[in-house]
Amino acid sequence: SLSCETAPIVLNKGLDDESYAATVYLKGESSLTDSENNNLKAALYSKSKLKINDIEEGEGKKVGKLTIKGEKQHAINSAKRIEIYSGEVAINGAKGDGINADGLEMYGGGLSIKGTTSDGVDCSELILVNGGTIDLDVASDDTKGLKCDSIIETNGGPVNVNVDGKGSKAVKAKQTVTVTGGDLIAALNAKEPFAGTNNEFNYNAAIACDGDIEINNDANVEIKGAGIAAKGLNSDANVILNGGELSIDLTGKQDDEKANRDTVSCTGIKCDGKFTLTDGKVDIHIGSDAYLCKGIKADDDMTISGGDLTIKIEGGYYITGQTQSGGGGGGGMWGFGGSSKTTYSYAASKIIKAGKNFTMTGGSANL
Repeated sequence: SLSCETAPIVLNKGLDDESYAATVYLKGESSLTDSENNNLKAALYSKSKLKINDIEEGEGKKVGKLTIKGEKQHAINSAKRIEIYSGEVAINGAKGDGINADGLEMYGGGLSIKGTTSDGVDCSELILVNGGTIDLDVASDDTKGLKCDSIIETNGGPVNVNVDGKGSKAVKAKQTVTVTGGDLIAALNAKEPFAGTNNEFNYNAAIACDGDIEINNDANVEIKGAGIAAKGLNSDANVILNGGELSIDLTGKQDDEKANRDTVSCTGIKCDGKFTLTDGKVDIHIGSDAYLCKGIKADDDMTISGGDLTIKIEGGYYITGQTQSGGGGGGGMWGFGGSSKTTYSYAASKIIKAGKNFTMTGGSANL
C-alpha cells in the first residue's frame, strides 16, 4: 500500500524524456493513492504503452488486485494505450477520469471504476473490449462511462454500466460504436436532466454516438431504467442492426422544457440518419409515465428486411388545442338552430416514426 504527496506512485518516464513500454504485474492485493499536491495529473502515470498482467494467473491461483485512487486528477494516465490482460484493477475514486489515455484494450481480467468526478474511461483513439469484465458506476452529472473521441468496439465482456448522473451516458463515441459480441448492460436512472448553458438540456443514453451505432452477430445489449427522457440508442447518424439481441425497457417520465417550450420523452432508438434491421431480435418497451414517447424514431429512411421486432408503447398523449365550429340549418353561415362541434389536436406517442420512407420486405414486427 503506497501513497505519495508530491508525485505519482508509478512513474514510467525515461530520464531523456523518451518513453518505454512497461508491464505492471499484479500479485496479491495492492493499493496506490496520490494527493492533491501531485506534480503530475495521475496516481499512476506512464508516458508509454502500459500493460497490466496477473503474475499468478491460472486455475486455482489467487487473482492479483490493484486498487487506485486519484486525489489530484486521474487515477491512471498514459500518453499511449493501456492494455489489460489479467488480474483486477479497481479504481475507487478520481478527481478527474478513472482512466485517461490514447486507448484502452481489454483482453481479460477485470476493470471496475466508481467515484470519478469526470468520465470512467476517456480515450482519444480507441476503446476495444475483447474479453474480461468491465463494471462502471457513473454518478457524476454530464459524464460518460466509456468515452472515446474515435471508435468503441466490444467483442467480449460483459460491460456493465450503472448511470445515475444527470445527462450522463453509459457509452459515448464520436466516430462509431460497434457491438459484435459479448454483453453490454446499461441501467439509466437519472431523475433530472442536466441543465447546460443557453437552455440546453442533456438526458441519459445507453449508447450515444456522433456516427453510426451497429450491433452484429451474437451480441447481447440490455438497456433499462427510469431515467427521465432517457434514450436507448442515440445516434447523430445511422443505426444498423445485423444480429444479436437488443432489449430496451424504459419507464422514465417525460421532461417539459418550459424555457424551450418543448417536451422531451423516452425513445427506444433515435437516429438522425437511417434505421436498418436485417437480422436479430429487438424488443422495446416504454412505460406509461413516458408521455409522447417513441419506440423508434429516424429522421431518414427506415428499412426492415429480417429479424424479429417487438415494440410496446404505453405512453400517453397531450391535447395541444381545440376548436369549435357551429352548424345548423339555413341562412348560410349565420344560420340558426345548429349545434357546435369541438375538434381536438393531439401530440401523441408513436411506435415508429420515420422522417422519410418506411420499407419492410422481411422479418416480423409485433407492434
